[in-house]
Amino acid sequence: MRNDEPEPFREMWVTSLDEAVSALRAAQELGLGVEVRNVMHPDPEDEDASSEWWEIRLFGEVPEEDPDEDEGEADDE
Repeated sequence: MRNDEPEPFREMWVTSLDEAVSALRAAQELGLGVEVRNVMHPDPEDEDASSEWWEIRLFGEVPEEDPDEDEGEADDE
């Protein structure tokens, strides 16, 4: 990583494209920066491991939830 790149606050590894897409969408909804890379498993002879992995790195700050907002939704029901 270069010195001018921001540090991610969270890194995840998933083995399913569906999981990678779900994480990407959730991060975008929160307004976070996301970097997703498709990588090969480091040990190709490990029969129990998936051959493809997705590295997901999240950047930015997670917005804090407003507790009043949740209460308002419950009152409407």
